[in-house]
Amino acid sequence: LTFHCEHTWAPPEALLRTVCATCSTTEDFRQYQVCPIPGAPTGARTGEGYLDARFDIDYSEGVKWIFAAIMFAFFVVFVLISLLIVNTISHSAASHMVKYQEEGFISWLFGNGDKNNGQLHVGEQEKTTFQKADPVSFTWLNLDYSVENKVKGTGQTPAGPHSRRNAEAHQNDYRMTQLLHGMFGYCRPGMMIALMGPSGAGKTTLLDVLAQRKTGGKIEGEVRLNGHPLGAEFPHKAGYVEQMDLHNPRATVEEAISFAAKLRLPAGTSKEDVSRYVEQTMTLLHLQPLRKAMIGSELLDGGIPADARKRLTIAVEFVANPSLLFLDEPTSGLDTAGALAVTDAIRRIANVGRSVMCTIHQPSTEIFEQFDHLCLLAKGGKMVYFGPTGPQCSTLIDYLERNGAPKWQSHTNPADWMLEATGAGIAKAGATAKDWPDIWSQSPEAATAKKSVEEEIQAVTGAPAGMLTMEGVRRQRTGEEAMAKKQYPSLGKQFAALAVRGFKTYWRTPSYNVTRIIVALAMAFLYTSSFWQLDNTQAGLLLTVAAVFFTIFNAALSMLDSARWIFEERPVFYRETAAAIYHPYMYALTAGLVEIPFIIVAAALFFNPFYFGVGFPAKHWAFCHLCYIFFTAIGVFLGQFVAAALPHLEVALQVLPLLLNLWLLTCGFFVTQSAMPSYFKVLNVVNPYKYYVRAFVTSVMHDQEYHCEDEEYLSFNRPPGGCPVNPNFPEQIRPSSTDPSLCNLCPNVSGDSFLEFYSWKYSSRWWDFLTLCMIFLGLRIGTSMLLVFKKHLKR
Repeated sequence: LTFHCEHTWAPPEALLRTVCATCSTTEDFRQYQVCPIPGAPTGARTGEGYLDARFDIDYSEGVKWIFAAIMFAFFVVFVLISLLIVNTISHSAASHMVKYQEEGFISWLFGNGDKNNGQLHVGEQEKTTFQKADPVSFTWLNLDYSVENKVKGTGQTPAGPHSRRNAEAHQNDYRMTQLLHGMFGYCRPGMMIALMGPSGAGKTTLLDVLAQRKTGGKIEGEVRLNGHPLGAEFPHKAGYVEQMDLHNPRATVEEAISFAAKLRLPAGTSKEDVSRYVEQTMTLLHLQPLRKAMIGSELLDGGIPADARKRLTIAVEFVANPSLLFLDEPTSGLDTAGALAVTDAIRRIANVGRSVMCTIHQPSTEIFEQFDHLCLLAKGGKMVYFGPTGPQCSTLIDYLERNGAPKWQSHTNPADWMLEATGAGIAKAGATAKDWPDIWSQSPEAATAKKSVEEEIQAVTGAPAGMLTMEGVRRQRTGEEAMAKKQYPSLGKQFAALAVRGFKTYWRTPSYNVTRIIVALAMAFLYTSSFWQLDNTQAGLLLTVAAVFFTIFNAALSMLDSARWIFEERPVFYRETAAAIYHPYMYALTAGLVEIPFIIVAAALFFNPFYFGVGFPAKHWAFCHLCYIFFTAIGVFLGQFVAAALPHLEVALQVLPLLLNLWLLTCGFFVTQSAMPSYFKVLNVVNPYKYYVRAFVTSVMHDQEYHCEDEEYLSFNRPPGGCPVNPNFPEQIRPSSTDPSLCNLCPNVSGDSFLEFYSWKYSSRWWDFLTLCMIFLGLRIGTSMLLVFKKHLKR
C-alpha cells in the first residue's frame, strides 16, 4: 500500500514562504514538504516503510505465514490447556451445606442483632404469644376471568389502553378466551383452603385473580373483604407467597425477615415490637436454628435446605401480620418430609387466626388432611366442589360418592381418589365420564355455599354489586389513591433498610467486589509497567494518548458484572414491590448509591499507581481522577441500564459489547469527528468515551513540550533560502547532519499543537466533565424509570 497526505503536510506553507521566495503554487511547496507520518523519507508513504518505522517489523512475503502459524499454535495450546483443565480440575456443584454468617465488620457497623445465635430454647414456642391481625372474611361471587387471544392467521394484538376496544372492532381477528367461569367462595379466619384441580383448570389463575396479582385480562364479578369491595389497603391486608423462593442469597434468614418486618409493619411500630414479631415468626415457622444461616440459592452456593427456604418465603409474608395469606404451590419441588414440614407451618399460621388459601398439587394423605376446606376445579376453569373436607375428608368423600364417584378405599389417598373420580387423574378403562361441574351447579352444597357468600355481602348496607376491572387494579397498584400512598413506609426508613441490605450484600459478594479490586490492581500493574515514566519524545507523546485510551477498557469491564447483578436481584425486586414493601424509585436510588463506595475504592487502587507511574503532571491529578471515577460509574450504571431494559441476561451480554465497540469507534480517537460518517456523528455526541478521553488527554498534554530523538526526525528537501525556523519552537527544524540538501523536522513539539489534529482544546475540559456528569445522571434516571415502568414479568 502507498499512503499520501491531504492536509497535514509540514512545514506549513506560511513558514516556507520565509525561505522560498519563488514558491507560489501548491506544487512549488510540496517539493519542500514532508508528510509527518513515520515511514519513508519522502512525501509518499509505503505500508512496508510505516511498519518498519513505527513497529520495527521487517516485512517479507514469508513473515505473514509465520504470524499465521504462531496464531494457530496459540489456538492449539489453548485448546490443550482447556482439555487439561476439564479433565483434572473439578468444580463441584453448589453445596447444600448451610453457611453461617460470622460476626465481623458488618455486624460491628450495623449492629449484631440478637445475641441468641439461633438457639431455640425448650418451651419457647409454647410460651410465645403471636401478634394479632384483624380477622377478615374474604368472599368472591360470580367471578369470571378472560384474556384476549389472537385468532390463528391474524396480525399482532393491538397495543395501548384501547386495545380491547380495537379488538372488538376486529372480531374476526381477536377473541376473548374465558379461563374462569362463575367462581364463588369464602375464606374466614382460621380457615385453610386448598385450591386443586388438573393442569389447565385455572388454580393459579384463580389465586392470582383473588390476590390482585394479574397484570392483564378482564375480571368480572365481586371480590370483597369483610363484605366491602376491595380498596387500596388490600395489598397490605394480604400476603402472597410465590411458588418460586425469591430471596437475596447473601442475606441471613434473620436479616430477610427483619427487612420485611421493618418495611411492612405499620408506621410507629417500635424497634422492640419489630424484633418481637421477627422472633415470633421464626419460632412459628421453626426457623430459629437457621437464623444466622446464609440463605444462598440453588444456582450459586446451595444455602439452607429447600423446605427451610420455602418456610422463609412464608415468613417474610407472615411477619407483615397479614390477615389473609395466599400461597402458590408451597410444596412444589419438595420431598415428602419437606412438604409436610411446610404444610405444618401453614397450618400453624391458620391456627393463629389467619385466613389461608393455597394451590396444592398431588398432596399426600397427611398433607391433604391439614386442609379444612377445598375448592376443586375442572379443566376450563369450572367449579367441581367448594366446601369443607370434613374429618379425614369424610364430607368430601360422601359428596362425591353420593353423586356417582367410585367407592373410596380406605388404603388410598383421598386426594388422588378425588382427582381420578372427577376426571383429573388417569381414567380407568370403561369408566363413564361425568359432568362434575354441572353436578356441582345443581347440588344443594353449591346453593348453600353461594347463599352464604351472598348473605355476607348483603349484610353490609349499601355495598355495591359492581364489577372489578383491571383499570381499578392498576390504580391500586400504582398508588393513585391517597390511602395507597400512605401505606409505604417513610422514605427515610425505606432508604436506610435498602442501603444497609445492599451494602451487606456487596460486602458478602467477593466474586463481584473483591474480583473488581483484584482486577483493578492487576490492570494498574500491567498498564504502569507498560507505560512507565513516559518521556517527552515523539514516541512518548503517542504513548501518552495510548495510555489514556487503554484506561477505557478497565472501566468498561465493570459493565458486564453490573448487568449480571441486576438480573440476579430483579426477581426479588419484583416480589418485594408487588407486596408494596418499598417504592421502586427508592430501590433504584440505593442500587446506584451502594455501588459508589466500591467504585471509588477500585478506581483509586487503579488510577493512582497508573497516573503517577506513567509520569503525568501532578497538577492535573485531582481533575483526571474525578473524571475516571465518573467514567467508571458510567460503565457500571450503563450495565444496570441495559439490564433493566432487556428481559434476558444473554441478550444484555450481547448488547453491551456492541455498545462498547460502537462507542470506541465513534469516540473520535480512531476516526476524527470531521472524517466520521454523518450517521455516526449522533453516537459521537452522546459518547461518554469521547468526553472522558478528551478531558483526560487535553489535561495531561496541555503546555507540554516534546522533542525528537535523532531517528524520529523526518527529512525534507532544503528550500533555496535554507531551513525555515519556527519562531515559537526554534528546535523543531534543523539542517540535516548527514545530507546538506535536506532539513530535519520534528513533527510534534507541543501537546496543544498535536491536539489540533483531533480538534481538541484544553479550554473545553470542564465542559467535557460536565457532560460526563449529565450522562451519569441520565443513566441513573433512565434505570429508575425502567425499573418502575418496564416490567419483564407478566401474570
